[in-house]
Amino acid sequence: MNGERALLESRTLPTGLVVHLFDRSKRIAGDRWYVQLLVEIPIPLDDSLLDKLGTDKELLEAFRREAGNPFVYRYKKERNFIDAGEKDAALEQLKEEFLKTNWNYLAHPRFAELTVKKSFREWEERRRWYR
Repeated sequence: MNGERALLESRTLPTGLVVHLFDRSKRIAGDRWYVQLLVEIPIPLDDSLLDKLGTDKELLEAFRREAGNPFVYRYKKERNFIDAGEKDAALEQLKEEFLKTNWNYLAHPRFAELTVKKSFREWEERRRWYR
């Protein structure tokens, strides 16, 4: 994927976080498309959020540097080999299905905390493997 993306829309969650929905579709052969919906939610890694991880400050700072601030939650939904005439409808269907099935999860008051905590544990595990 060449990294090109077009913003479809942004929606603000009740928690104040913003869900960005991008079209990352591309033509693959003739009139066939790879259709991809990319979802991104920037989560600021402020001290109050990192303190909830309850670990060493230096380790938290290393995580913040490597993960980026804001940390970006990403999710992809995709379909392959879609007819050009059905591309837009397929993308809209991916978008609507994602929002319908995930809105309550994303809107949960602890979504940011739990997402960062999971990412931190995975990051910490990778660090242990490479030592």
